[in-house]
Amino acid sequence: SVDYKFAPSWDAEEIMPWFSAIDGDVQCDGYAGYAREFEDQGGTTFVAVPAGKRLGCTMHVRSKFHAALLAADKRAAIGLKYIADLYKIEAECKAAGLDAAGRTAVRLERSVPIFDQLYSWIGGIHPKLLPSSPLRTATTYAINQRPYLRRCFEDGRFEIDNGRVERRIRPFAVGRRNFLFTGSTRGGERLAIAYTLVDNCLLLGLDPRAYLEDILVKVASGWPLARLVELTPARWAIEHAR
Repeated sequence: SVDYKFAPSWDAEEIMPWFSAIDGDVQCDGYAGYAREFEDQGGTTFVAVPAGKRLGCTMHVRSKFHAALLAADKRAAIGLKYIADLYKIEAECKAAGLDAAGRTAVRLERSVPIFDQLYSWIGGIHPKLLPSSPLRTATTYAINQRPYLRRCFEDGRFEIDNGRVERRIRPFAVGRRNFLFTGSTRGGERLAIAYTLVDNCLLLGLDPRAYLEDILVKVASGWPLARLVELTPARWAIEHAR
């Protein structure tokens, strides 16, 4: 399932309650707020996404090198070639239908050496780059993400990027830039709820319009608050399948 939440700012405190409640691993981009320190009511210090639970994203690393290449720095093509080789191995694993253990074995044997070659090249070229150059931006980002990214290649349970999430939020990110304002904080919260319902319908193969028409009629007709969970897309899909 998917869940969207409206945040009125980029402040790390906005995302802290969400991420600190996750028990498992979190795959994310390079936003600095994930490593922000907080203090709970008992005075214990913690971070939103602990380093040991954090996973990097190869796609975000690649995008920085791609931007450098578009800026006419042909040296970025070297980094892109290493990354392309890593994705080729992932495609082969998928085509072979490997499970997590199988992917782990392949990654340790083939991907990790390429990963190390990529970072050896980054380590060699990084000090020679101008601080303001696009390639320096790419290598800096990659260096900061190295420990989180390596965890992905050492465990076949994990994907090597969070592209699936990025593809799902793309329409909403584009929409946000187009309409710019949601009217109010409350309007933004309502929009996040609508996105959550509609996108879960799409994931489940439901017609969002048919779903929304049905539940809105039921709510308007006095549907009991104690039974609202029955109107979630997942429960609605089960009932209509019967």
